[in-house]
This record gives sequence, C-alpha cells and structure tokens, in this order.
Amino acid sequence: MGRQALRRGENPSARPPGRGRRITSHRPAHGEPVHRAAKGGPPLCHLAGEAAEGALWRGAFFLAALYLFFSFVWVVEVTGAKKTPAAAILKAAAECGLKAGTPRWRINEKEVERSVLERFLAIAWVGVEIKGSRASVTVVEKKLPGRFPGSPAHIVARKAGLIKELLVLDGQPAVEEGDTVLPGQLLISGKIVPATDEERGGTGVAPGLPRYTRARGIVRARVWYEGYGEAPLKESGERRGRTVRTVVLKLGGREFTVYGPKRSPFARCKVRVTAKRPLQWRNFDAPVEFINKEYIELVRFEIKHTRAQARKIAEKEARRVLSSSLPEDCRLLREKVEEVRTARPESVVRVRIEAEVLEDIGVIQEFRP
Repeated sequence: MGRQALRRGENPSARPPGRGRRITSHRPAHGEPVHRAAKGGPPLCHLAGEAAEGALWRGAFFLAALYLFFSFVWVVEVTGAKKTPAAAILKAAAECGLKAGTPRWRINEKEVERSVLERFLAIAWVGVEIKGSRASVTVVEKKLPGRFPGSPAHIVARKAGLIKELLVLDGQPAVEEGDTVLPGQLLISGKIVPATDEERGGTGVAPGLPRYTRARGIVRARVWYEGYGEAPLKESGERRGRTVRTVVLKLGGREFTVYGPKRSPFARCKVRVTAKRPLQWRNFDAPVEFINKEYIELVRFEIKHTRAQARKIAEKEARRVLSSSLPEDCRLLREKVEEVRTARPESVVRVRIEAEVLEDIGVIQEFRP
C-alpha cells in the first residue's frame, strides 16, 4: 500500500519532527485502535497579529517623523524688498529667532515684524507668515520724495511750547526767546532775505536777491506733559489659573485625542485653539491636522485696598503714562503730583501728574524755492 503501519505499542510522538507529520494508519484488526499524527507548523493567527502590530507602529513612527520635520522652519525668504538688501533683512530676522532650523513654536512673528520695522527706516510695513516649513517675510518700502544734496530747508516746531533757548547756526531766525509757538510754526527760515535800505541805515543801495540755505540750529522750549491714572478701592473679576493642554490628531473627518483630556477639567475656563497642517509643501496638502487646545482656568478674585494703597497704584499708572509720552532727550524742570477729588465720595482714587520739561522742538522741513 506504500504506507507504513505503526507497530503495536509504538508512540507516534516519538518520531522525529519534519515539515509535517504524515497521517499513518492501518486497518483495525481485532479492535486495534487507529493512531493519527497531528500536522505541525507555526500558528497563522499569531503571525498575522504581529504583522498588523508592526505596520501600526511603522505608520505611527512615520507620522511622528513627518510632524517633527514640519514643526521646524527650514526655508526663510524675503519678498517685496527692492532697495533694502534681503540679506540684511534675513540677518535682522535671525537675531529675533527666525532662521532655518528653528522650531515653529519658538518664533514670535510680532517680535520679528517689530524688530525689522525699527531697524530699517525705508520700510513702511512688515509681515511674517509661516506655512509648513517655509517662512516668508514680506516688506513694503516707503516711497520717499526725491531729494538732492544741499536742498534748502526750514526748521519748524513739531509741538507747542515756550521758547527758552535759540541758537541759529545757518538761516534766519523767525522767533525770539520767550515766544510761544504752535506745532508747524516756522522757527528758523532757510530763506535769507537781505536787509532793507532802512534797516541798513538808508545807504541808498538796493537790497540783493534772497539766498536759500539748509537751516541749522537748536531751538529748546519748555513743554508740558500730563499723565493720569486711577485705581479702585475694591477690585473683583477673574484671573488666570491653571492651564491644561490637549493635542488632537485629525485625519480626514475623524479626530483622535493624542494627549490630554477630551473635555475641559475646569468649571470656568477659556479655550485657545490653534491648528497646524504639518504635511504642507508647495501644492501638496495632506488631510492631516494637529489641533492644540489650551484650557485656561478662570478663577474669581476680590481685592480690597486702603486709600493710600489705591493712591500708590494710581500714581504708578500715571507715571507709566507720562513716561511713555516723554522724549528721550528732554530735561525735567518741574513735576507736580495731585489727587483728583470730586464733590461726592467715590470708590476710585484718581491721580494726575504734570511735568514741565526742556526739549528741542525743531524739525527739518524741506522746500523748493
């Protein structure tokens, strides 16, 4: 028959293992039992589970790597700069943290815009936009009027004041010490008109033609500034407390919470939501989005101040307002601090500070003869 029969009393499991054990049998004789050997091999369900788990981990690692890659800025470009060198703008932006290889969450776009705008006087507007791993610095330059060397100019007042010092280096004075001037009033003229015959003592010589120059000089005036501040005797409201963050992965139309709670853990809070698409590159935009939610706890508070404490807070606020309006090159002459009181008692303390300073109020104003 070509098949080997098991000998009587032989153990089937004692045979050496192979790719698969053959099923051997013999015809039962006199009630003799039939022995069958089980087929060997690896469990298919176990292998399929391991393969699926490995694919899941590889997919998660791929998404994490992509998210990490697109969380950094790798390209910084400048658009709109014609007269201002793009390399200088990139250098100014890099000093504020906007450069290749910087994490996106460390970049403060408003700070970069402010720094570049203050650095270059020829720039009127700056905008920073970050998409994916590319950052774009867009600038709009000022349209300056045409100037030529040595163009004539006046010196006019940029604010009202009482003239205290007047020093004319070039030009013709239009005011005297002790005069009160208004904004835009002429202080030193760039048009020098020759003296008339009467002013020269009646020499009978006709006056010459006017001469034009670029006025130069120093005009210092007494200028008054005021700062105002107030503080309540009783403060109540809401302040920020704890902050909890949640990260959500959005694939197509489904959302999966990666980190943090699914709902706000606070009774009263405000939610700050920011969304990033890490898989953006030129015209490629995959339907993958990371949503960051910040739950900021709002805690009610109530603070009571004495009148002295409230006055101190109000005076501090008034000094802050006053300091923000004072020029850097001014000299303080006099200061007056007073509490503003009303006929009826109030739950607010008001303080006003008046300051008298000495400053240069002259500014150049070019003109064409």
